[in-house]
Amino acid sequence: MIKTYASYNQVKETHELAGHLTIVVDVLRATSTMLTALKNGASYIYPVESVSDAMKLKQYHTQAVLGGERDLNKIEGFHYSNSPYDYPMHHIYNKQLIFTTTNGTRAMQKCNDAAQCTIAAMLNAGAIINLCKNTSLPISIVMAGTEGMFALEDALCAGAIIYGLNKLQKADDLGNVCADIFYKHLDKKDFYSAMMQGNHARYLAENGFRDDIKFCSQYNIYDIAPTYKEGVLTL
Repeated sequence: MIKTYASYNQVKETHELAGHLTIVVDVLRATSTMLTALKNGASYIYPVESVSDAMKLKQYHTQAVLGGERDLNKIEGFHYSNSPYDYPMHHIYNKQLIFTTTNGTRAMQKCNDAAQCTIAAMLNAGAIINLCKNTSLPISIVMAGTEGMFALEDALCAGAIIYGLNKLQKADDLGNVCADIFYKHLDKKDFYSAMMQGNHARYLAENGFRDDIKFCSQYNIYDIAPTYKEGVLTL
């Protein structure tokens, strides 16, 4: 059965995910941004929980670029923020990225004991569905949420994965609700409007990030399922 976590706060101990294929979802915007950086040629991403962790890691990876956000904005002294538009190929190709965000990278730290871990967004839902179809491991989906609370856009992505498995895997109650949310919007494929029903998307839009929401609402444009292992995210 697919186990679904409404936010990273629901993962009480990292060993809960031991032996699982764990999928971390933070559609707006961390997983969407990391996927874009990898698609555009980033060699490695080091997702870390705090700004201080990022600065410490920078001492060992001196050529790496720093990316991320706090309170939606680029962190002082960092090269880039938490927007997929900040990571075109000419910025990130063949570079290492040290990355920290308010919710998404924190959620990833909860998954360090997982047997296999990847990241998902609407952008790569199909690749994640295929990964799930070809695993013998139990599956857990950790939605990052916003400030430790459930976020609609993450549920939309989790639902896309669960719905796409076409009953090959049963899901828990929350997972089934997420699949229903996705199915409700499937015919029109207007996932931007779906996301804009959520509080976090509206907050982003009010603060000038409407284009980011539109980018992150694209469905299945990246055929990648990165691997997160021992603190490193890579293709």
